Amino acid sequence: MKLIKDESGQTVSLVAVFIGIVAVGFIAFALDIGSLCRARRMAQTAADAAAVAAAEELTAGDTSNEQAAANAMAGLNGFSTTAAVNPATVTLTTPASGNFTGSAYVQATVSKPVATTFLAAFNREFAT
Repeated sequence: MKLIKDESGQTVSLVAVFIGIVAVGFIAFALDIGSLCRARRMAQTAADAAAVAAAEELTAGDTSNEQAAANAMAGLNGFSTTAAVNPATVTLTTPASGNFTGSAYVQATVSKPVATTFLAAFNREFAT
């Protein structure tokens, strides 16, 4: 009967379970943040390539193909604007401030929704 009434060790097991749950939460958070950072870096690479392609079209004198060249280059970097599911958006602008202003320069912005696995479980705003 003494074993049933002996409560020593309960705190250790509860703390161990709590630490395990918190550790899994941190790992899940780190995986989602890593995925978002990777997607951002890939989008930056696609934007750089799209800007170079549009600038080449601009210097060649053919201003009608700038957007098509930028879309094609973004597509080669994994950001297809013609995808049936989750298409990317490529926006070309002329910089208004900084060292590279004027009509001879092109700025490209590439965006695409990124789905998160674990953050979506906590807040619908993060789900895409």
